[in-house]
Amino acid sequence: MPPERIHEAVAARLSMDASQAAERIAWTPYSRKAIALAEARSGAGGSDLIDCDDLLVGLAQVGRGAAAAVLTDAGFDAAALAG
Repeated sequence: MPPERIHEAVAARLSMDASQAAERIAWTPYSRKAIALAEARSGAGGSDLIDCDDLLVGLAQVGRGAAAAVLTDAGFDAAALAG
């Protein structure tokens, strides 16, 4: 799925403007869990920094919320990055 379609899918799931959404999303239980999973994945790989692939896998592993739904709809496969 092209990045533009991903952007449109995320925008369709959020009903507030971007600044409000970013503030709210940053502290949802799903986003905290995704960040924790990304941090663990990054640490297991020997890095102190979370890369985009770590965050994508973390978001997908949570399995719930807007980000997980968009990734699933786009055909994202977390296992493909794990190997």
